[in-house]
This record gives sequence, C-alpha cells and structure tokens, in this order.
Amino acid sequence: TVTATVRNIGSAPAGGFRIYVEINQIGAAASAKPEAQSAVTVSTLAAGADFVVPAMALSAFSARTSIDLATITSLELVVNADAKNEVAESNETNNVRTANF
Repeated sequence: TVTATVRNIGSAPAGGFRIYVEINQIGAAASAKPEAQSAVTVSTLAAGADFVVPAMALSAFSARTSIDLATITSLELVVNADAKNEVAESNETNNVRTANF
C-alpha cells in the first residue's frame, strides 16, 4: 500500500484540489512518467493542517505502461499536491515530493 501526508504550510485555507500519487520504475524516461497513477480529492485543508492520503492498494493505480506493480522491487514514488493548480498559492514550487524505495 501507499500513503502520504500533505500539509498546508500557508496562512490561508486551501480550497478543493487533487493529490496525484504516481509510481515509476527508478530510471524511467521522463516521457514515460507517470507509469502508474492514482488520485484523491481534498475538499478543503485549513492553514497549518495535514491531510493523510488514505492507504492506497497497488490495485488502485492505473498503469499507462507495462509496469508490473506486483513485482517491482525498486520504485520512485511521486506525490503532487494541487497538480492542476486549482489553488492560488504564494509558492507554487513546493507541491511535489519524490522518494525512491
């Protein structure tokens, strides 16, 4: 399963937005990404508050390539809060986090 926490570090509440979670093979070409993706909608997030993305089973991810999520042994996980820029922010550059596992 995959989970993540998104925090509103701004001074105002954030209105509705989507969080995209993607899984890629480490070293995948940028043109191939996202290899598998899932999303969750957040209706509002108060200033300073956290939103915990509910645990997502790998079966919740739609794969756009031939990636086999059941057998992948090392992966890049990308969490993108407000990926569609639905929330006006003073800093639009702090919405993406990437980690390798």
